[in-house]
Amino acid sequence: MLKYISFFIAVLLFSCSYLQSEESATDSTALNQSDSLGQSSPPMTPIQLDSFKITKFKEYQKDWDASYFPMPTPWMLKRTSTEDPGYVYLVNSFDSLSYKISTDKEPSSGAPCSWKQKFKSGITYSKSTCMESGTNYTIRTSSNDKKTLVRLIDMLFYNSVNDWNNDSTQYAPLAEKAGCYYAIEKNDSGYYDIKYSCSY
Repeated sequence: MLKYISFFIAVLLFSCSYLQSEESATDSTALNQSDSLGQSSPPMTPIQLDSFKITKFKEYQKDWDASYFPMPTPWMLKRTSTEDPGYVYLVNSFDSLSYKISTDKEPSSGAPCSWKQKFKSGITYSKSTCMESGTNYTIRTSSNDKKTLVRLIDMLFYNSVNDWNNDSTQYAPLAEKAGCYYAIEKNDSGYYDIKYSCSY
């Protein structure tokens, strides 16, 4: 009988230590998937955050007005991204009302070269590669909040070679050269749009 009790205690101790090590491993994984600002990134997504974008994030986080535009999450502020940061922000912040709708085709091949997609809150995202000079993007909004749009551009599209003009309507390279140019313009409904183009 003593032999069975000893065996049972050994199994119980082994199980407890195994569960504790599993719990520690899970906590460690959760910490690795969480960024330094305490917000979780999507699972299994290795990210390299841009320190300048994170600095802007911390500065703007204190008094962000999320009534129309939600605050970007830190994992959206990657150093490099294969997708347009503006589109990544919209897809993760607003519900989509449509799929990507082709709006124009290449004259020679007939392949789509531009498309648009509608989101809730009256937002339409458009992308065009029809021009040889580069890619053009438009984020059409139903918002009068220019200040938040300036802050979004500061965080999502930060570039050390770009700077704002005096009235914060253009964020462009300091020297006129190839790169990405951003503009905040009023649309025909009196709301602000973000328009940008990149050429290399």
